[in-house]
Amino acid sequence: MEKVKFIKKENGRAFYKLADHKVLTDKLIESLDWPANIKVLVFDFKPFAPKAGWISPKVSDKYPVRVIYYASGRDLPPSTGSKRQDGLELVPVKDLGAFRNVMESVLKKEYIRPIKRYVTAEFMKSSNEFMAKQLKKCRNLWLKKDGRNIGFLSTMSYKYGGKPGTLLAQIWIDAKLSPTLRRDAKAMVFRWLKKNIKNRMATGEHAKSVETQKFFASMGFKAGRYGVERRS
Repeated sequence: MEKVKFIKKENGRAFYKLADHKVLTDKLIESLDWPANIKVLVFDFKPFAPKAGWISPKVSDKYPVRVIYYASGRDLPPSTGSKRQDGLELVPVKDLGAFRNVMESVLKKEYIRPIKRYVTAEFMKSSNEFMAKQLKKCRNLWLKKDGRNIGFLSTMSYKYGGKPGTLLAQIWIDAKLSPTLRRDAKAMVFRWLKKNIKNRMATGEHAKSVETQKFFASMGFKAGRYGVERRS
């Protein structure tokens, strides 16, 4: 099988199929037709669970890469966290403005800041547009401990290959929590996803964001797609 196969161009993206996730390199990217109206090159490959909990394609910083992880509710393994829920709850967001402020703050401080040099202006633009236009369409939940916000969950319906899916826009659990409380909080989020989302779930994580990749891989998600941008 050839290393890469062109599939289609659609909505500013060009789609390809990779023979293996390991074949993505600068040389392969630069061998492809990439006109100015195509913002992202999308490379699908056979989904797999990274042994290290994350993957780092052999691509230079010239091309920022996001790794798309997938899972369905029935695919998620049994939760390994404890089943204690004392004082823990997931509750619907009532004040969207306050929720957006926290979500934007977390995104900038805990996700973007550690990998700032790899994040493109296009990603920031799309993130701002999402917050302004799409967040209100999401199912937004606060994760609380004895009434105090210690995390949140935001999901959104989408179509994947014509079939219904769920985008995990963002999941955050306060890193300052004790290891035990953080484990139990993660287990609560895990069980909620397993119970409430039966179709395919997806999340996109920068290849340089090791911790978020590990978070989703630990929940049974498998890597199955690259999204490659170019710097303007």
